[in-house]
Amino acid sequence: AAAQPLAPGKGGYLFTGDTNIVHSGWGIFYHVSDPYKYYTSAMGPADPRGRDNVLTNPDTGEKVGTRGPQTLLRAVFENAVIKATSKEEVDFVLRSPDYIGTIEKAVMLAVADADIGVTVESVWLNKPRTPPLAAAQAFLDVFDASNFSFSERERARAYAIKTANEGASEAVRMIADAEAYKTRVVSGIEADTKYFKAMLVEYRKNPDMVLVSRYSEVLGDVLKMTDDKFVIRTNKKGSQEVRLLLNREPPKKEEVKEE
Repeated sequence: AAAQPLAPGKGGYLFTGDTNIVHSGWGIFYHVSDPYKYYTSAMGPADPRGRDNVLTNPDTGEKVGTRGPQTLLRAVFENAVIKATSKEEVDFVLRSPDYIGTIEKAVMLAVADADIGVTVESVWLNKPRTPPLAAAQAFLDVFDASNFSFSERERARAYAIKTANEGASEAVRMIADAEAYKTRVVSGIEADTKYFKAMLVEYRKNPDMVLVSRYSEVLGDVLKMTDDKFVIRTNKKGSQEVRLLLNREPPKKEEVKEE
């Protein structure tokens, strides 16, 4: 059905603090805490258990309203809801569960200030909080956009936390690796220092023996890294014929005999 325009005076509505219109329905549970005050101040009927007195136009007999404690309590209730809603923004009114508590506190305070012998025990929402039908889709679009924005912010926050944690873990790993490398390098340098100091003491005692020993060690290390080794000497005349086979003979493949 097409959205119908709001008819002031016929349809109930509330104004929010940011000049939006909302609809809602409320219920109230109360008890008479001071019967005497209730009977004397609320302009009740002769039988307080009965309905409020109906007021009519004396000329036409048309009903113009009611008078009595129920009418008074309803008026106080409605005024409290209107006043409390006018102080809140539409997002809070339509979406927040705290809005019901706000209305309940406002109604309890207003009824207590009316001083008609009534105590409010609870207030509840018995109809959904909605914007006007003509604007419902626009509000829904805004809520969807808000939910999407919240979801994206949460994703971004989770990603930021994850990235920060990964960065912190990587930093810890790099620091640990650096400390381990530092330890290895320092230990190596300390070991080399001790070795060279000990070598210096021996060198001062017998330089030739130390040099020959070091020469042998270095030569041994070098020879370990070579595949072919050749020892060349000279004869008494200072010459020597040397023949070297530089190209190795390729290995022969063994023939596999079939039986």
